[in-house]
Amino acid sequence: MSIANVAARLQHPVHADPFLALNYRFPDGEEHELEALRTTSLLEPRQRVTLTLLALGNLHAGVAEDMGLTRQEVQRLLQAASRVLRVPGRTAALIHAAYQNPAFPHPTPARGERPELAPGELNVLDSYAAALPLRKLHQPYIVTRKQVERDQTYLMAKLHARTRGHAVRRAWQLGIYARPMGPEEDRAGIRVGAVATALCAAAAGPGPAEVVP
Repeated sequence: MSIANVAARLQHPVHADPFLALNYRFPDGEEHELEALRTTSLLEPRQRVTLTLLALGNLHAGVAEDMGLTRQEVQRLLQAASRVLRVPGRTAALIHAAYQNPAFPHPTPARGERPELAPGELNVLDSYAAALPLRKLHQPYIVTRKQVERDQTYLMAKLHARTRGHAVRRAWQLGIYARPMGPEEDRAGIRVGAVATALCAAAAGPGPAEVVP
């Protein structure tokens, strides 16, 4: 990269305040989440902003552009977050782990009723949160690849999600996932964060893997 390009990037406003990249990104009624993100201590500010932009359904390339960073710099931010959160380096799993932590702002609850998800759709959602490849759900003679693909399509449509990371955020907003509070959550049909955490721990290797969408 030329010196001129480096200088231009360093003049990007978000280098002084990374939270500027989140301005006007939250739907109406969710703007207070920005202030909570500013004040939390979990993760470095640029990591918080990067994860939140991805949770809102933005792609890695767009996040890099919005933050005045290269794709490689965004990758390094997510890898650092992966080490702090102690989860495999897949975007949806990082988002899920952040929301599980009491120090990270909980996404604003969504309006309306929670959609009814079929067991296969819930399995796909849990695979996102646990950083498990969808091929792990494909079991010959039991669950076909086409069934898994259909479950994924229905899941994304029911959650109105654009990406896997966005699907995890929507699941938290809709109460499908929640932080453990008491036995009443089981009666309400809420999948506490520990459900995917156990899967996530099983999927984790000796260190954070490369972060992928």
